[in-house]
Amino acid sequence: MGNSTLLIGMHVSGQTLQAALVDASGQIIQRREDTLSPENIIEQAAFVVRELSANRGEISALGFAIPGLVNRQTDVVIMSRDLPASVREGLHSELGRATGLRVELENDANAAAYGEFKVGAGKESRDIFYMMIGNGIGGAIILDGKLWTGSSGFAGEVGHITIDAEGLECICGNTGCLETVASAPSIVRRARERLDCVFDVGGGRDGTGHHFDCERRRGGFCSAKEVVIRGCLRVGHKSHALKTRRDFLEHRQPLANDASLVLQHAGKISARPSEARDEA
Repeated sequence: MGNSTLLIGMHVSGQTLQAALVDASGQIIQRREDTLSPENIIEQAAFVVRELSANRGEISALGFAIPGLVNRQTDVVIMSRDLPASVREGLHSELGRATGLRVELENDANAAAYGEFKVGAGKESRDIFYMMIGNGIGGAIILDGKLWTGSSGFAGEVGHITIDAEGLECICGNTGCLETVASAPSIVRRARERLDCVFDVGGGRDGTGHHFDCERRRGGFCSAKEVVIRGCLRVGHKSHALKTRRDFLEHRQPLANDASLVLQHAGKISARPSEARDEA
């Protein structure tokens, strides 16, 4: 690889640790997935770094993305559903010590949004609202080409906005968060409660129309130029995807008439869809 800058990115995703070796342009050189061992995540991450860097030259840094809240000033994990308390507080420092690399610890929605902005669906936009829907709900905001996190680092976390003061307790400790109503497990729970039956929200045709109201109202959010939706609730069936985009265009706010919607397949950096194909 010569003197090219190399970096490693890792993502804690449910029961999986995803990792990739990339160059400075964002080109993926090698990737791998391993079953996550939460209690031994430090040792596991160090092993993956050694495997990916073998015969590759010097690695400049490690980016580590987790589902949860990260204090960007102290690099402390405040909350994460996938990591035990025993490893959360010292995760940043222990990763650096075990790998010998500079470590950037980040919320996964923030990391994904910035990736889309640099090399993916949002690379032609300066203002983006990014939403990730799965076991939880994550959000991120890019304004004028910069990740906007606010003073606490949690500015884009729309999943933890209270929408039902009398609702269920959320993993964050708040009550009635959006995540307790509109995440994949929450939709399944509510369907069971109301219909006494189960439907699939994992990308199949059943139940895939239940997220349109959430999507269609995002056009004017922070005057974003582009809205990127990712997650298992973002339908894989073409007819539903086209309806989602038509709903978005119909219901976006008047001052956001030039906003566009990008539907991103989970786990992939998506290409910007053409308007011609959308209307086909």
